[in-house]
Amino acid sequence: MPDREQFVAFCAAYEKSGLAPGDPQPGLAALCEGMRLLASPAPRARRSALRLAPEGDWLFAPIFREEAMVPPVLPGRWPLPLWLAAARGRELWSGGAAAQREALRRRAEQAARMLADHAPCLLVGHGWFNRALGAALIRQGFRADGPAHASGPWSARAYRPA
Repeated sequence: MPDREQFVAFCAAYEKSGLAPGDPQPGLAALCEGMRLLASPAPRARRSALRLAPEGDWLFAPIFREEAMVPPVLPGRWPLPLWLAAARGRELWSGGAAAQREALRRRAEQAARMLADHAPCLLVGHGWFNRALGAALIRQGFRADGPAHASGPWSARAYRPA
C-alpha cells in the first residue's frame, strides 16, 4: 500500500508510461478512416494515438490534455484505489473545486469549437477531460454517433454534427 509520496510518484510514472500490450479492436481503428486525427501531446495520449493509427496525420494540441491528478494530503499508507478516489474527490469537492470545474468546462467548450472546425475528426485522449468534451460537443449541436467502443484500456466515442 503506497503512502502519499509513492502515490505522487505513481501518478508521474503513469503519465509517462507505455500502454498495455495488445492492439485496439478493429472497430476503433476503423473510426480513423476519413477523420481528422487529434490528440493531447501527453506521452500516454501520443502513444495511444500512434498505436491506433501509426501512419495517421495527427494534430497533437495541449488543449486536449487530461486534467492533472491532485494528490490529497493523507497520512499513512492506503490502497491505490482509495488514493485515486480521494484525489478525484478532492478535485470535485475541495474549496476551489467550483473554479476547477468551471475552468474544465470552459476548456472543453473551447476544444469542442476547435473540433467543430476540424470535423469530421477523431480525438484520442484519456479520462475526465474527454467526458467534459463530449458534453460540450452535445451542447454545441453534435450527436454521439453509435455506441461507445471499448476494448480493454481502449475506448472511443464518435460525435458528428446533428
